[in-house]
Amino acid sequence: MESVLIKEFRDSIGRPLRADERRRFEREIAIQRGLTSPYVLPVYGIDFGADPPYYLMPMADYSLGAYVCSGAADTLDKAAAIFAELVRGVAFLHSRGLVHGDLKPANALRYRGRWALSDVGLWRAISPQCAAGEPGAMDYGYSAPERREKPNAVSEASDIYSLGTILFTILTKEVPLPVVELDRVPWPFRRIVEKSTQGQPSRRYRDAGELLAEVTLVHAGRAARPQPGASAAVDVVQRAQTELLAGELSAAATIATTLRRYSADLELYLTTLPRLVGPTLRALALTHGPDLNEIVRAYFRWVDQVPISPEYADSVAVLARRVFVCSPDLELREVCLQELLELAHRYNRVAVTDIFIELAQRCMVKGTPIMIPATRQQIDMVSDRIREGSFSPTIKRLVT
Repeated sequence: MESVLIKEFRDSIGRPLRADERRRFEREIAIQRGLTSPYVLPVYGIDFGADPPYYLMPMADYSLGAYVCSGAADTLDKAAAIFAELVRGVAFLHSRGLVHGDLKPANALRYRGRWALSDVGLWRAISPQCAAGEPGAMDYGYSAPERREKPNAVSEASDIYSLGTILFTILTKEVPLPVVELDRVPWPFRRIVEKSTQGQPSRRYRDAGELLAEVTLVHAGRAARPQPGASAAVDVVQRAQTELLAGELSAAATIATTLRRYSADLELYLTTLPRLVGPTLRALALTHGPDLNEIVRAYFRWVDQVPISPEYADSVAVLARRVFVCSPDLELREVCLQELLELAHRYNRVAVTDIFIELAQRCMVKGTPIMIPATRQQIDMVSDRIREGSFSPTIKRLVT
């Protein structure tokens, strides 16, 4: 039988909560109870009628603070693995429209073999004047600068800042006060801590998914060292697609960030892009449209610059079709049509020509014509294929 812990809530000097604090407490605990993620500690039971009110949570093995102080996080690989789980928890909260607001090592607990976040949102339930160490109290070592001025200035960006300071603690075993000393952070993680803890919220990571992508790349890069010929980024993108298809929406940011960062990696692009499936491309188009535009353009540039087999040209055409169907970006659709036309002519591939004709027909049916330049030879090639192939009368009439 699993052991449970009773957490009571009083104010900073032990008095019962005020009526407004009790109402906020009820709301926040109800929200946490509705969360289901291996990276968020569950709430088993609540008694709002008790005095003081309390809730039941599972007994965790230990906190991150205790783990770090014990010296157990003694390698960079362990640090990366721990931090990645914390970021996944925060990414889950943000995907539900929630912020944690009180991220610190004491609120990261080891439970069932993972690191899970506790006390989600309780900063709103308790007065910001709580004593240090009380639930809901703001810990200045892990709080963003904007919160030090306005305790209620909590946002996804302030959670990102707190994550950066937690990584600093994991790596150095110290609280980042009065400032984050970047020269004490091991080089592979220095950029992550630096960007996470920028004073201006707009200069931090755009979201937890982007931060997770950066951490994953660092971790994968270290794991790939015994195999210098392997591209760690390929593995990162493939794992992220698997996670995205399993419902981990933040994985889209991992894919976008990795592909943008390593756009000069020929192996990554030629290996990975044709493997991106429709649901992945739709997610990228929805949440990272400009990134997808740049990624596809970079891929087509590689395809145009290096020798590829005729069979690979067919794979490029299939990807171009997926992008065309999944993205509402007319400019990107134009790029896909242009690439299809050039590939069909260069490699004399019937399959590529047929995909071009299919997509051109879609534009006609939906009333969204796209104008692209074409040579006389390309026009003749498409016309000949329409005459020979089994196409609709509407398409046939274009060349009669």
